[in-house]
Amino acid sequence: MSVEHRADVAATPDMVKRGEYLVQAADCVSCHTVPGNEPFAGGRVFDLGNMGKLYSPNITPDKETGIGSWSDDDFRSALQLGIGKGGVHLYPALPYASFSGITDDDALAIKAYLFSLKPVHSTPPTNAMRFPYDQRWLMAYWSWLFNPNVRFTPHPEQSAQWNRGRYLVENLAHCGECHTPRNFLQGRKGYNISSDHDAGVGGWTEDALFAYLSQGVAPGHGPASGPMAEAVSNSFRFLAADDVHAIVTYLKSVKPVATSASILSTATASSGVAVAATADAATAYGGQVFAGLCANCHRRDGTMSQTPYDALGGSRTVADPQGINLTQVILQGSSIESPYGKISMPAFGKAHTDAEIAAVVNYVTGQLGGHSAGLTPEDVAQRR
Repeated sequence: MSVEHRADVAATPDMVKRGEYLVQAADCVSCHTVPGNEPFAGGRVFDLGNMGKLYSPNITPDKETGIGSWSDDDFRSALQLGIGKGGVHLYPALPYASFSGITDDDALAIKAYLFSLKPVHSTPPTNAMRFPYDQRWLMAYWSWLFNPNVRFTPHPEQSAQWNRGRYLVENLAHCGECHTPRNFLQGRKGYNISSDHDAGVGGWTEDALFAYLSQGVAPGHGPASGPMAEAVSNSFRFLAADDVHAIVTYLKSVKPVATSASILSTATASSGVAVAATADAATAYGGQVFAGLCANCHRRDGTMSQTPYDALGGSRTVADPQGINLTQVILQGSSIESPYGKISMPAFGKAHTDAEIAAVVNYVTGQLGGHSAGLTPEDVAQRR
């Protein structure tokens, strides 16, 4: 598998300008930047659990530690095929299964912008992948299975707006990389930002979805947090309104996909007097923790305190019966660039016990989400 050989194209100011926009749309800075370090210099860690750890590469035009010696063919091969300079197979942490749809013109515009940046001489840490995941040649088989290697072509029966939205969602912004379940080989299966009313965005109005993408908050749906807040901060808020509307149009058209989730955890589902007798005490304790940790910014009834980003009512994170994202936000904190400036929620993980974190997650999901997550301190310890 290789790209068609072509001579390098001389970059023009228009290419560089367009490339900057495309790099923002693809949110390259989030993965290739360690907070506080030079943009695009790489080194951000991806902890893959039992597989090991990956570190993002330097994609500044430094000739020794970055991509400054790469040809156009080298760059297109990496972006679209997952094969870097010299035939090195790349891990799909670079989402080339999505980027394979990026047009050649857009790929070269992205390269033109990256090559216009200041070269940063910086070598990221060495990857620490465990056997057999440290065998890069295996990625050739992964790519054969899961990389379609087909450039985007408009669907003739759909509108220009729908097609633009599809290109952004499926390829350039690679939304499916985070919003799609994986099989045991980490290949994507299905799609999960569908128009299903409960599990997807079918219950969102187009205006609400537009606001959420462009500002990171929508009335009645709560704020973006974690990786989505980062995507808004570094990518979606810079997109032209027409492109955000195109994304909304496409997402609202995706076939509904319902996902099943256990409404009650094991702890709350087991009936009996003991559970009922301890519920009030657990709620009271969770309320005490909430008062100490959260009440300065978040009202108990879920409404906004100072800015719309403080409102918790209607948030999918709060309504999750397992409290997965809520636990991580409380443990690790979150921040987002907003029309009000940078809004941050501090991390409470180091200063508070597993019991306190479990209590506040259960309180918030129970009082504002409708169903307590039923977490135990042991659950929180595992999620850390």
